[in-house]
Amino acid sequence: MIVRDTLIVAHGSLHTAMRRALAARGVALRESGCWQDANVGSPERVLGAYTWFYESLRHPLHVWKMRRTLRRLGIPLFAWNQDAPHYLNYTLLRRRWKLELASWMRPFDIYLTHTLIDSERRFGDSSIYFPNAADTERYHLHGKTLAELRDQTYDYDVSFFGAMDGVRYKEMRSRQEFFAALGDRLRAKGIRFLFREAAGMSPTEQVDLIQRTRINLNYGASCEYGAPIASGLPERCYGIPACGGFLLCDKRTHARDDFTP
Repeated sequence: MIVRDTLIVAHGSLHTAMRRALAARGVALRESGCWQDANVGSPERVLGAYTWFYESLRHPLHVWKMRRTLRRLGIPLFAWNQDAPHYLNYTLLRRRWKLELASWMRPFDIYLTHTLIDSERRFGDSSIYFPNAADTERYHLHGKTLAELRDQTYDYDVSFFGAMDGVRYKEMRSRQEFFAALGDRLRAKGIRFLFREAAGMSPTEQVDLIQRTRINLNYGASCEYGAPIASGLPERCYGIPACGGFLLCDKRTHARDDFTP
């Protein structure tokens, strides 16, 4: 029996952690720049082809041709929209038509998304909830135990690191304003806090801050600018607990789907 053990990765879009996980399970990754040079090789060994969701918005004809070629070979095309519902930011008419076209074309056989907030739009024949996760090669206890973390002396009572340049990026403005107001209240109560921009922080520095803080916060996600409610969980919501940190998160509709009390 021929084993399907090959995944075609178009546009170099597969997450690094996913690459490692698939390789550890014996899946061979075959890179393909676009549909024209798709190196299918032995199609009977190919379990599927993966591409970037936004490729269907930027180059809908390319993705349609890719799917047509793959379908003749019996190979499903799928995409994981890790950045959903960022596409709701396509409000300009010159962009909006591409979103509507993709919804009408349903360019993927399988559409994976970490939020089902926009369930009226279907970008594939099948839509599957596929949440984010922690990259546990980088975010873990780093040799410490939970008992040690509980008994240590903390440097901060509350902390947050992430993108907060609301002057440069409008999608960060509400987060910047929130933490500025929260900082004023915490300072008045003598509560030690650190809210900082994450740019330039190494994973080791991030883990260290998480473990030296009593309460780690999550507030907002840049991909949700323009969305009606918070839904999918950002990667930090998995990475912080993976490092042994305590997480206090804004209300998210998919939290009940991702964790068991």
